[in-house]
Amino acid sequence: MKRHTLFRNFCMILMVIIMCISAWAGETRVHIDEVGVSLTIPSGYEIFIHGTKANDPRFEAMGLDGQTMENMLSTELYLTALTNDLTSEIAITMAPNDFYEDYNLLGINAVKLLVESLYKDLFEEKGMEFIDYDIYQHEQALFVKYRFKNPATGGSAIQYSTIYDGKDINITFWSYDGDVSFGDWLLAERVTETIVFDKEPQKIPEKADTPSFIYTDKNAGISFTVPQNWVEEDFKKEREYITAKFACNTYPGTLIMYSGSDMWEEMPPSDRVGLCRADLSNEALGDDLMYSLLEEMGCKRSDISKVTFNGLTYYQSKIKGNSDFYGVDLIVEMVVSVRVKDGWIYQFYFGGDNRSEAYKDYLSLLQSVKYPVSTVVDTNRGGVEKVVKNDIDDSNNGNVDGFNNGDVILPIVLVAVVCLAVFLIYRYAVQKKFVKNSNIQNESEPVNSTTNCCRYCGTQIPSENSFCHKCGHKVKGE
Repeated sequence: MKRHTLFRNFCMILMVIIMCISAWAGETRVHIDEVGVSLTIPSGYEIFIHGTKANDPRFEAMGLDGQTMENMLSTELYLTALTNDLTSEIAITMAPNDFYEDYNLLGINAVKLLVESLYKDLFEEKGMEFIDYDIYQHEQALFVKYRFKNPATGGSAIQYSTIYDGKDINITFWSYDGDVSFGDWLLAERVTETIVFDKEPQKIPEKADTPSFIYTDKNAGISFTVPQNWVEEDFKKEREYITAKFACNTYPGTLIMYSGSDMWEEMPPSDRVGLCRADLSNEALGDDLMYSLLEEMGCKRSDISKVTFNGLTYYQSKIKGNSDFYGVDLIVEMVVSVRVKDGWIYQFYFGGDNRSEAYKDYLSLLQSVKYPVSTVVDTNRGGVEKVVKNDIDDSNNGNVDGFNNGDVILPIVLVAVVCLAVFLIYRYAVQKKFVKNSNIQNESEPVNSTTNCCRYCGTQIPSENSFCHKCGHKVKGE
């Protein structure tokens, strides 16, 4: 029985393929000047192009309203090809794109980011039921292949969408009598393969292989190895809390960010009462506060884990943030790894496909990080504080001329996230110590008798304090 079923299914598929092949016997080659594209439409379709008038006799013969069709073909619809029974349609739309020049220049990672962050929601906004998508690499263009349904009409579609030469171009294959069939799928693929653009494709310039190198942050006293085919890039704007950015040559749009911030130095003396540098460390803050920190940064508790690289503990999670990508608000997903040690917060971010080889490079980088070896004594009780930094060879600090692979996306997201992390660690440490040691007086430095009232919890606090020692909220600069 099973053999008969398999044979029957094979015969059905073979029949569909034969029907599709026969459909191309009377194919028509069409060129659309405004779109700058040529393609082949199979037999069995009536073809209407941009500018077709209402008095075209084919409209009436097919039961279509001529004026409605003329209106449609005078806007962004540049071609519609319909079967006589109106159950199938091939539609080509085009509109100028003011944000992006070409998917070829963005690369697959950035295009996937756009789809995941923006375009999937647009289908729902238009009343469509989004099913899935895939990336289709045409000889000239990079297409996104969408599948979706129109619940209002019962129709379903496959759409090949691209941005080419500053134009947003969509080729949509509609089935109005139910789900897209295997034959519809073959036809859509075949038509798309016949597309030829008038202009030659734009390509991301090929980049020569670059060697691995040692990056050194002299201020933080740490170093790490940046893997092969990663280059350090300059920021287009000065970033206060983001220390360095590295772009991948082999996976365009993929970035690694590093931030090293000395929270202890940013705290005024009055906020250090009862604290020492060692209190601002993973171990002193504890799992609960570190997990809460990442949650307030936007991570889900279920995504947070403790991981170890080269024997050192990090708190790691996926994280999402808003990004202004060429004026379009996107949701960007990254991986963040956080380590807090002796008053410093070290943050590493990976932006890109974590299934790619580039993510392995990120893990390799974390494995190579060397931190300062420090001896910290409580300076609030008369001790001497000393931070001994590693002997680091900074002869090759990675100042390679950059390729602008991905500057447009992640730096903007990280500014807000990194600043938030610095503030939260500061707040948690101050709150934790002051709640525990609320009666501790700093013997070496009298507390200013002038006080302010925290507008969040009402606690009286010294006027020189930047943060409330009870609730942790910032009180200066508001």
